[in-house]
Amino acid sequence: MLDITFEVAGDVQIARSLSRFGEGVKDMRPVFEEIAKLFFSIERRQFDSEGSYGSGRWAPLSPTYADWKERNFPGQPILQRSRRLMSSLIGVTSDTVKETSPMSFRIGTSVPYAIYHQEGTGRMPMRKVIDLTESDKREWTKVVQRWLVDIAKKAGLR
Repeated sequence: MLDITFEVAGDVQIARSLSRFGEGVKDMRPVFEEIAKLFFSIERRQFDSEGSYGSGRWAPLSPTYADWKERNFPGQPILQRSRRLMSSLIGVTSDTVKETSPMSFRIGTSVPYAIYHQEGTGRMPMRKVIDLTESDKREWTKVVQRWLVDIAKKAGLR
């Protein structure tokens, strides 16, 4: 049995158990690299669509902050004032978290204010920067399944 779990700030996004071929797996780093590419692509779409790609468009800025932002950072979309957060989630910057070991994988951002956008606060609405669609979740599961089937074929188990 191979358990696949993906969490965002303690919220489980994907929890799948794959019983077929998973028992002998000792190193999943190749499949983690493929998932990382998918993650960066998903995040690019999430920021390009101002949250519409995931579960819905991000809440608009307050009128006061929107006015200030337009004067000081003209034309910058929501959550892209400095582009630090977005850059960390669409590629490899010093704020990108991408830690891989044979059987675990961590990807995300170390930008300290990311969690406040992800979960919202008493003064700021939630704007999920990481928000996988059901289609994304299925695709990630399929990537792992295909990889496991390829390993089984190479080992003559199929």
